[in-house]
Amino acid sequence: MKLQGIFIHKGGYHRPAHWANELLNVFIAALLGIISLPVFVLISLVLWCIQGRPVFYQGTRLGIHKNKYQMYKFRTLVTNADAQLRGKLLGSRRELVTPAGKFLRDTRLDELPQLWNVLKRDMDMVGPRPVRPEIYKHLCKNIPNYDRRFIVRPALIGISQLFTPHSTPKAIRSHIDNHLLRKQEDVFWNIFALILTAFVVMRSIVSIGIRIFFNKLILQKLLGQYKEKRMHERVLQKQVSVYLQLKDESGNFEYVGKAIDINPEALLLRSNLNLDKHFPEGVIKLKANVKSEAGICGLKRSDKIKRAFCKGTVYRKTRKGDNLWDYVIMYQPLSPFNFYQMHQYFLSESMA
Repeated sequence: MKLQGIFIHKGGYHRPAHWANELLNVFIAALLGIISLPVFVLISLVLWCIQGRPVFYQGTRLGIHKNKYQMYKFRTLVTNADAQLRGKLLGSRRELVTPAGKFLRDTRLDELPQLWNVLKRDMDMVGPRPVRPEIYKHLCKNIPNYDRRFIVRPALIGISQLFTPHSTPKAIRSHIDNHLLRKQEDVFWNIFALILTAFVVMRSIVSIGIRIFFNKLILQKLLGQYKEKRMHERVLQKQVSVYLQLKDESGNFEYVGKAIDINPEALLLRSNLNLDKHFPEGVIKLKANVKSEAGICGLKRSDKIKRAFCKGTVYRKTRKGDNLWDYVIMYQPLSPFNFYQMHQYFLSESMA
């Protein structure tokens, strides 16, 4: 098989690298399995006590050459979630995620049982993440070059999953995965990816753990403060400017105020303009100076201007002063790329 001018051995690797990767994957999976055994037992007991049986989820995935296999995870969704999803992505349906499942999904600890899949050689440690057959059929089959991922095994660690949110469009993740296919045969790249993942996961566990401890135990239990009942968590913003597209032939955008916070469906705009007369709905532009990755490994970071274009509708207006108003604006990104921009840079949903 030939990939971009390079001849590939069976399994997606050059022949000299094939056995080196086989040994590396088995060795690392066995080592991590032994090291993480106490964590594995602890998570199993917590899930059993909080949400009952089953503790594990077993689902069909497409492996190398589209061969089907059974993939294992800690269960993070309600027991009848597959029937409710009906071959669709989870998306924003947070009601299907169990309370303990949210923490496991956010930290990626729910993927630990897939070490067994690596030992069985259904999966590798680093590479494209596995895909459900029904998701491939409905969402991925017609994405250009998507099928290139099937010349290698799916993997426990997906670099595109580390650097993009859960909700990232499949076409964007496919582009990242295809870019890294040739690196999957590089032993040193795999080791680097493992170290990077360990760092990112540990950072997420500490960060999310501190937030849960502060919000659940300190604010709610000890201080008796109000419990957040919103479906979506708000992300506070500091430097997000909001622009409204003018309804004239120029199509230019006019600055209207600052975004105070954003969730996956709405944003809070603070403005000194009365927008009722010319903004029942329209196209808005969000602009922010954010820290972004200069490379896929995320080691070099720089300040870059990020933009997202959305269709916005004023849901509620509150007067805050003589010349100050707060607007709750329901928004919908205008394209999959703008959807990605919102979730990656304005909602900050990626791990790295």
